[in-house]
Order: sequence, then C-alpha cells, then structure tokens
Amino acid sequence: KNLDESWQEDSQKLLTALVRATLQKNRSSLTSLRSAVLKGQYQAAISSSNLKLFPSWAVTAYSAATAIPLTPGHIDLVVVDEASQCSIAATIPLAYRAKQIMILGDLNQLRPIVKLSEIEEKFFATKRELDIESLRSKKMDHRTSSAFAAYDFIVPEKSKVLLDEHYRSHSSISHWFNANFYSG
Repeated sequence: KNLDESWQEDSQKLLTALVRATLQKNRSSLTSLRSAVLKGQYQAAISSSNLKLFPSWAVTAYSAATAIPLTPGHIDLVVVDEASQCSIAATIPLAYRAKQIMILGDLNQLRPIVKLSEIEEKFFATKRELDIESLRSKKMDHRTSSAFAAYDFIVPEKSKVLLDEHYRSHSSISHWFNANFYSG
C-alpha cells in the first residue's frame, strides 16, 4: 500500500513537472495562440507549430473554411460527427485538409437542410456535365443525400462499425427505436 501511494505521489509530481516545463518552454507560442484566438485569427491559431503543441481542435464543418489553412494533409485526422446532418459540400474541404477522415453518423437520422431546388440542382449538375440520377444512385447528390450516406456508399462493409449500445434515453425508448428503425 505504501509503495502504491509513493508511486502515485511521485507520478503526480513528475507529470506536474513535465506540464510546467512544457508550458514554460512554449510560453511565446501560448501567448501568440491566445492573441490569435482573441482576435479571431483562427488560421494563425491552427498553424503547424500550434498543431504540434495542441494536436486536437474542434471546429464546425463550416467554420473550418476560415479556421484551418487550405493545405492538403494539414490535419492528421478529421472526425466528422453527426455526418448524416452534414452536406457533402461541407465535408469535402475537411477531407482535403485531412490525412485521414472518420465519418460518424446514422442513416436513420435527419439529413442536412439544403435550400436548393431540384431545378437548381439539375442546372448545376448539367453545367458540370454530371448526371443527377447517377449522382443520386451513388448517394452523391446535394439535395437528398448527406456526407454520411455518400461515405457509407463507398466504404467497404468491413470498415464500418455499428455502435449497438445506447445511453441517452430510457431503455424502453431505445428498444422502441431499435425495433422500428434498426431491425432489432
């Protein structure tokens, strides 16, 4: 017991010393990061040097356009959560910036709200020499699909994982959803 307590105490001291040394060593980076964030200069904040110091950032798909430099592979891993509610157009710039991308979502959830008429969608597809029906069959159309559906269509089954535990509601509610939307 004494050895365990001594080990925990020494570990805590070592961790505290390492954190203090890292903060001291990177004081100027922290100061410039704080200044950039306070001024709303997010591209400066999410620079390569700050990514080494702070490897995890959270941004919305739409704010990434101004927050993250448009550099291919700038980010090691981009995680798109609730991708069934993201448009394909919103995730393409994220995918471009990523070395890897993880798409999380649920085909049984709401799709993105897209304010584009069918006529407008056909016009833009035709203008780019794309066939809207072909895009729809591949879950790549803008109006009726989502980023999750598009990735779900192209990713092999062996790379997909269905989360089968639910903790957000009472079990009687989750059993109803499971039976009515997820085929048990």
